[in-house]
Amino acid sequence: MISKKRSNDYNYVGLQMLCRRLPDRHVIKNVIQSKMLSAKAGIIGETTIEKVFETYQFSFPCRVLHDISLNSNGKFQIDTLLFSPHFAVIFEFKNIVGEFKFEGDPACLRRTLENGQEDIIRES
Repeated sequence: MISKKRSNDYNYVGLQMLCRRLPDRHVIKNVIQSKMLSAKAGIIGETTIEKVFETYQFSFPCRVLHDISLNSNGKFQIDTLLFSPHFAVIFEFKNIVGEFKFEGDPACLRRTLENGQEDIIRES
């Protein structure tokens, strides 16, 4: 079912190496650490869905491609592509941390961070 596995995230590895080499009081150390956290959240999301596709079998024929780079009027990347003879689904994962709950009354998305902070996005 999985036709292409995910490649290593060299951007994250580079940020880690840079962060280790910078002195603690360097002016961009906090920026680099923030970018590392963001990249790590994205990796966690992509790895989670990869494990789902490795664990579960679908009742229809399909193929899964992870980490696809394409070129059309410029380069772009797809996190995961699932395709079958009848449809295709593109999965994109954003580097957003926390636990998410969709609520219906009133319609909103609630995010809870590990420190207990909550963010609520309401329907406009």
